[in-house]
Amino acid sequence: LAGWMTLIKVKPGDLIMKQGQKASYAGVVVQSALDVLDGPNKKRIGQLREGDVIGELAVFDKDGLRGADVVAAFDPIDKEKPCMMAILMLDRLDELNKTHAGIGFKLLLVFATTAINKLKTMKLLASPVETFEYTPMMT
Repeated sequence: LAGWMTLIKVKPGDLIMKQGQKASYAGVVVQSALDVLDGPNKKRIGQLREGDVIGELAVFDKDGLRGADVVAAFDPIDKEKPCMMAILMLDRLDELNKTHAGIGFKLLLVFATTAINKLKTMKLLASPVETFEYTPMMT
């Protein structure tokens, strides 16, 4: 999976994701932390730390839009310490699933599980969600 991802480094305070913007990637926090901000006053509603998945909710959003602003957090000990993330461009997800179906499936499972857990934490899962009818493909 590492060959499909890109390691990026951002400075504390840099905007990583903008609420309402079309998503182009998802990834994992490798170093430091990210603050999740919401609303017109940009209230901090959460923090993502090393090992946490970021951007997975947009993978399952029909419009693929970001749900919140995300900025690189300042390290309390070293204010200059950069944040590092390993990201997967979403336009490569189909290719990954075609060439490495097992890895692609496991990655989607991680994204789905993380998304469900975040929605449960935010108490949003109790609201009605759009459903679809599953039709198995004939081979």
